Amino acid sequence: MKILFFDGHCSLCNRWIDLMMRLDHKQHIKFASLQGESAKKYLPASRLGSTHDLETVVYFHDGQIDDRSTGALKCLQDVGGLWGAFASILLMIPRPLRDWVYRGIARYRYSLFGRRDTCRLPTPEEKDRILN
Repeated sequence: MKILFFDGHCSLCNRWIDLMMRLDHKQHIKFASLQGESAKKYLPASRLGSTHDLETVVYFHDGQIDDRSTGALKCLQDVGGLWGAFASILLMIPRPLRDWVYRGIARYRYSLFGRRDTCRLPTPEEKDRILN
């Protein structure tokens, strides 16, 4: 099972999920909020509970857990096509540099992109792809 966990209150994160849903034509990736029950079920307790943990996407795939830039890029890699190839190239950049950029964006994401008062609700078409 492949699950991309995200901050359900973050507008940027929700836009990322919208993009990933459009790119994942085979629909093999599920999506879940870090604030939801699925996060408690699939992620270790050490990953949950602080606001720092909400500053990253977490990609659960093939028994592995990747976060920050690696999680986002491996998820993008899994959708394949040109986006997957682009993600593969970006994964060649050293992780500390990728994560430095990622953390900078994450730190200011609410002020730059906004914050939602509630988590994202799935449309009827998305219902099977978004977990609680």
